[in-house]
Amino acid sequence: MFGETDVDAILQEIENCHAAHPDNHVRLLGLDNFAQCAGTSMVIYRGQTV
Repeated sequence: MFGETDVDAILQEIENCHAAHPDNHVRLLGLDNFAQCAGTSMVIYRGQTV
């Protein structure tokens, strides 16, 4: 979802990912296109531990 600015679309994609993979971690990563690096990263849903 590069370049997406609609928060509702991003949150919907997170929900879809979690529904498709309920046992896995879902991480949100925000990229800084000027510095060419990760601007922010966070785990939204924690998966099952191994």
